[in-house]
Amino acid sequence: MTTESSTPSAPNGSTASATSAMSTVSTTSAASMDSPASLYGPVSVGFGVLALVTSLFAGVLAILFGVLAVTFAALGLGRRLNRGKCAIGLVTGAIGALYPLFAIVALST
Repeated sequence: MTTESSTPSAPNGSTASATSAMSTVSTTSAASMDSPASLYGPVSVGFGVLALVTSLFAGVLAILFGVLAVTFAALGLGRRLNRGKCAIGLVTGAIGALYPLFAIVALST
């Protein structure tokens, strides 16, 4: 009784490298979609919205959230991931951080 292998083998006895090359390609593309860097856009939008909301009530927290939103947006734009969300996070974070600063300057003069 003989058993045959179900994987195709090349004439020299090694397994076919085309199958392993395809699996490597599919894993790398799936890994890039699941990497933590793909979350820079949504995180920057979240911090940007928090910066806008807190800029009306608590200036120090708005500046903190705005700086975080701009930082994550810049990281996402640099890696070219979720560019639309990163741009929104950049704008909302900048407005949320700069509004309290302009209010402080305007009220102090």
